[in-house]
Amino acid sequence: GPGGEMALWDIKGKVLDAPVYELLGGKYRESIRIYCDTHAGESLGEAQSEDVDPREVYTPESYARAAREVVDEGFEALKFDLDVRTHRDVDTAARRLDNEAIEHKVSLVEAVREEIGYDVDLGFDLHWNFTVETATRLAKKLEGYDLAWIEDPVPPHKYDAHRRVREATSVPILTGENLADPGGFKQMLDAEGMDLAAPDPHNCGGLRNFTQIATLCDLEGVPVAAHNIQSPIGTVSGAHASAAIPNFVALEYHARDVPWWEDLVSRTGESGDVIEEGYVDLPEGPGLGIEVDPDVAAEYALDGEDVIF
Repeated sequence: GPGGEMALWDIKGKVLDAPVYELLGGKYRESIRIYCDTHAGESLGEAQSEDVDPREVYTPESYARAAREVVDEGFEALKFDLDVRTHRDVDTAARRLDNEAIEHKVSLVEAVREEIGYDVDLGFDLHWNFTVETATRLAKKLEGYDLAWIEDPVPPHKYDAHRRVREATSVPILTGENLADPGGFKQMLDAEGMDLAAPDPHNCGGLRNFTQIATLCDLEGVPVAAHNIQSPIGTVSGAHASAAIPNFVALEYHARDVPWWEDLVSRTGESGDVIEEGYVDLPEGPGLGIEVDPDVAAEYALDGEDVIF
């Protein structure tokens, strides 16, 4: 699988005494820009209670506070979930929002922009949850906030539906984490269904497929904002691949709420965390250029999982 493919790149790099990005053709950039997935500002579990109005959990104030914290940590790009529950009687099976729900979502976007301004790239994720009609109505309401993108507005693999949303709004459309190989991206590109592509090296077959997808996208003028919900090892792998493509925008970071994430790896012969001030400075050591701390891995392994080195 993709994890094994990445391990083989690491092994090959160590054998040849070269960083993985060199094996992929060389680097276009020294540092990889990270966008921070800021989730939904507050606990998802809290909003699931029957006694809580979701609008009291997913508030403009909570989104603004979370955005300020992320920007103060040095990130120049971030995204939030925008498919959160609004009021309890929304018919989620219909994938349609009423005006009240749409206005609630607009209030979240407005609060974040008011807090952090317009110099920060800001995206919002819809997690494939809506109809073309609802996604379009929402996107039109968000056009004044100069968003970097809205992500996955309609169900995956509905290529023409993505095109219809894209044609109806000036807000850029990002999609692709569910497309499993270069062929899937070719279909979406042919359908003109995305403004930005979100290949995930772990979902699309590994680093080689990732670079091939980036080439297909580059031919159509589509930049890459890579999806990534992986460990530091997977994130560094994605950083090497992101360095080797020309049409790169940002790489996702999904673990801001995992306190031991940075403790799991160290740079081979170098100091510093994997992510500093919103960027990954490419490790220069052989292979991926990182080493795993076996004690940290063992401490946080899932019950029943063996950690083998």
